[in-house]
Amino acid sequence: MRTATVSGGFFGEMALVNNKPRSATATAKTDCVLVKVDEGDFYFLIQHSPSFALEMMKVLAERVRRNTET
Repeated sequence: MRTATVSGGFFGEMALVNNKPRSATATAKTDCVLVKVDEGDFYFLIQHSPSFALEMMKVLAERVRRNTET
């Protein structure tokens, strides 16, 4: 399955959530700037930024929905 991530989007979070190896590979179509967030930073953001936590839940819910519709 291929999925596009837009500016401000994120990927790779599932490996942080369930502590398993990542299940996908990312390839950029254009030059881009990435920020690596380690597990400690990820959990800090979840605990201290409700807007980040909500966005994470929305993205994960959308991915589950997409995977169950096919």
